[in-house]
Order: sequence, then structure tokens, then C-alpha cells
Amino acid sequence: MQGLIEAALRTPANSAFTLGTASVLTDNRAALAKIDRPTLIVAAAGPLIEAFRDMQRRIRGSRLVVVQEVGHALFVDEADQFNSLLEEFLKRVGG
Repeated sequence: MQGLIEAALRTPANSAFTLGTASVLTDNRAALAKIDRPTLIVAAAGPLIEAFRDMQRRIRGSRLVVVQEVGHALFVDEADQFNSLLEEFLKRVGG
């Protein structure tokens, strides 16, 4: 967790602001249909889940896994589950 915090703190404030703003203000939905690679979407259950379901519908053949009772950093909150999902996905796609 400390490493994650340190990495986040190295991000310049103007870059963090730009990335955060762009993620909310940019409509990338049309680009999702162009994704032609295996895609795993791991999302925390909560108010944004419908956006992740929409993303999954737009990416042909993608898989969505919803993790309950986790925060924004679900790869930290449920590291074992996240790692297991990722390992399974990579084995399935030959990674």
C-alpha cells in the first residue's frame, strides 16, 4: 500500500487533474467497439457499475467481474481475488 501511495504522490498535480478531468469529460464509448483483443474488466460494485456494464457490452467478447465490498483500489482491497482473476484470464488468452 505504501508503494502505491508513493507512486501516486509522484504524479504531478497538473497531470493528475488532467487525467481525472479527461476520464470524466471525454466520451470514449465509440472507441470501445474497436477493441479486438481479449478484455477483462474488474470493477467494484457501486454507483458506477452500470458504466462498467455498458463498457462490457461495447467490447465484443469482454468479461466483466464485479467485486463486492471493495474500494477504488480493489487490487489492494482484494489482492488475492484480483490476482487470481488476472492469472486465470492470462492463462485463458495465452499470456
